[in-house]
Amino acid sequence: MESTSYWRGLGRLAALCTVLSLFVAAWQLWEQTNDAELDRANNAVRHFLSSSDLIEVANRISEATAEGTDYTKADENEPLQRDINNYLNALESIATGVNMGFYNEELVCHHLQHIIYKQAKAHLFGESGRLPSGHQWKTDQALFSSDGYFPELRKLFKHWFPSGSLSNCPL
Repeated sequence: MESTSYWRGLGRLAALCTVLSLFVAAWQLWEQTNDAELDRANNAVRHFLSSSDLIEVANRISEATAEGTDYTKADENEPLQRDINNYLNALESIATGVNMGFYNEELVCHHLQHIIYKQAKAHLFGESGRLPSGHQWKTDQALFSSDGYFPELRKLFKHWFPSGSLSNCPL
């Protein structure tokens, strides 16, 4: 009789350990997923901010727009339109990753919210504006006003800035 209760107790202990190990494994898997999400977001942001190709594009945009302050003539300048399109394509790719949960949203928001806010306002919605740093820009029309252009960037903009005005990362 004693040996039966001993084995029964041991079986319960083993079952409890199995359940606990499942929780630990689930937690570890969640941590690994979160770490991978952070790594992917960090790599995407780093690439966006330091890629020589994108820096070259940004420099050409800056030169053609009085350092990013005047986009009023962009509709008449095809090379500038191509550069803005390329720049927005890079942001669209990042927005897709955020919207799909592939990139850590908080990290991307922290690093790119002002860039995304300005680029979407100026080129997708055709609105002039100002950043908290005091940087202002003016435009008189959206280069890419159709909802078919940059849908993921628009979706992310609406999520981060539902009122259309800049605030801290809304996360």
